[in-house]
Amino acid sequence: MKNKLKAAAAAVTAFALLGGALPVNFAGVQLLRPAVTAKAYETVSFDEESEILTLHGNVDKQEVQNAILDLTMNTHLFGIKVNCEEGTVLPVDSSYLFAVMAGDPKVIGITDEGPIESDDPDDIDWYSIVKEFDLRNADTSHVTDMKDMFRGNMWCESILMDFDTSHVTNMNGMFKYCKYSLLELDLSGFDMSSVTDASEMFYMCEELKTIYAGRGWNVNPEATDCTKMFYDCPKLISGLGTEWSKFYINGECTCIDTTEPRLSDLQSKR
Repeated sequence: MKNKLKAAAAAVTAFALLGGALPVNFAGVQLLRPAVTAKAYETVSFDEESEILTLHGNVDKQEVQNAILDLTMNTHLFGIKVNCEEGTVLPVDSSYLFAVMAGDPKVIGITDEGPIESDDPDDIDWYSIVKEFDLRNADTSHVTDMKDMFRGNMWCESILMDFDTSHVTNMNGMFKYCKYSLLELDLSGFDMSSVTDASEMFYMCEELKTIYAGRGWNVNPEATDCTKMFYDCPKLISGLGTEWSKFYINGECTCIDTTEPRLSDLQSKR
């Protein structure tokens, strides 16, 4: 219980506890849930009328995480959009940048002090409130870590991006637990040449049907950890019609499906 109190206290710093608050039981502690998100951030802003969260400038990762956690606590908000102004620069370490820690019963949120953990999965009902990411204006040319970047965005329908991934080494769990609404991903601009860990990258993307890949999709299973890369992606179909199989979920599935349909779960976009 002491650890839960400490975790809850840390979480309070992420919220703007202003007027019109509603009670919420958080890790066994009675807190206040803000009815309106009003906290000011330097690199993140939220427009309540359009329900758009906008990133700008040199993005501060903890500001993004705190803003999403803050909005998640507003249960009247669902289906918000995240976008970037032109010139937005994502942090070198963009791991967990937009993560919702749903799917792991021991991790129920993120604050400035790190993940909030609990042994009781019923402590709080965490869910994804982002319906669409439009990150096509984001500069990722200096990013090296995209681990768990979109993890747990279970109800997200669209992730639009034009990422420069030439320096990224870690994509572990990047789209993990994007479970219920994400039907396709366009990764045709991805350069995978520096990636050493792509394990669980699409783990439990249960509705994902199509992944577009291009010339930069040069994953080498010999040099890159691709363990459970396509675990539980039952609706995934390749360019030549190869269907997902529980027997092929690791590095053997990382080639574009043009000549070896058995070994591919990707479509080639040309």
